[in-house]
Amino acid sequence: MEITPAQLVFLGSLALVITWGLKLLALYKGYQPPRWLVSVVLYVASTVLAVMWMPVTWPPLPPWTGDAGTYAAALLMFVTELLAIGSPILAFAYLVYNVLYTKVFNPIAIKVRARGVNVRMRRE
Repeated sequence: MEITPAQLVFLGSLALVITWGLKLLALYKGYQPPRWLVSVVLYVASTVLAVMWMPVTWPPLPPWTGDAGTYAAALLMFVTELLAIGSPILAFAYLVYNVLYTKVFNPIAIKVRARGVNVRMRRE
């Protein structure tokens, strides 16, 4: 589970678009989103990319058997299979998030420091 060079190029381009979007939002609308909101958007984007880039075979939902006890056991087994599939996806999403996070937040911090202002992004 590693990021290929093509995926890194795509992540760099996506980070550039997100950074431009944040700068345009601040320039034209005067709105600077809080850091937590940008982090949530980045993590959702990285999770979507991880699901797209990893081959996943989703387990079928168990059919109703007529017995609640049997169905509950089958449903718990279904949830267990989903967790087993979801764990590597979220681990890969975290890896993608780390790449996006550094590519988005570093240019913003450098631009603020270049203006002579020693300000951090708001934490809310």
